[in-house]
Amino acid sequence: MTEDIDTIPDDSTVEETAENMRERGFEVIVAENSDEALDEIKDLIEKGSEVQWGSSTTLSEIGFEEWIEDADVENLKQEIWSIDDDEKRSEARRESVTADNFLGGINAISREGQLVQRILNQQEKDSGNMCIRKKTKELRKSTEWEAISQRNLSSTANTKKGEPR
Repeated sequence: MTEDIDTIPDDSTVEETAENMRERGFEVIVAENSDEALDEIKDLIEKGSEVQWGSSTTLSEIGFEEWIEDADVENLKQEIWSIDDDEKRSEARRESVTADNFLGGINAISREGQLVQRILNQQEKDSGNMCIRKKTKELRKSTEWEAISQRNLSSTANTKKGEPR
């Protein structure tokens, strides 16, 4: 059963996906709306901790970027972009992936609880065409998956600094 990826999943699909993610070791929080999603994120981030985030339409749309400007946290993105030296800024960006909190977006979550991420190589960026990683292509061939709206399903992976997931 392949559905339009713009179709918002029903509650049973969201819960099935969330359960499959839990079985894969994720802590899953399902938010009913943008305000609730932002509140959940605020609750997860300790005061005074380091926070860095990657590009995410969801974070932008729920008001995270506005909230963090005045939050009592170490805003690494703001610190990094204030560095004038390109080499030092690049090094700071690499180091920031080990922040106490690193948030980012994902392109889709399969019903089976697998994360789907697309990447672009330089040739594809230059041509304007997008590429999906080989693993994603294999996933699409091997399982019936559908995108789960990030609006309805938010996942977090709590990891300690320096411990890969």
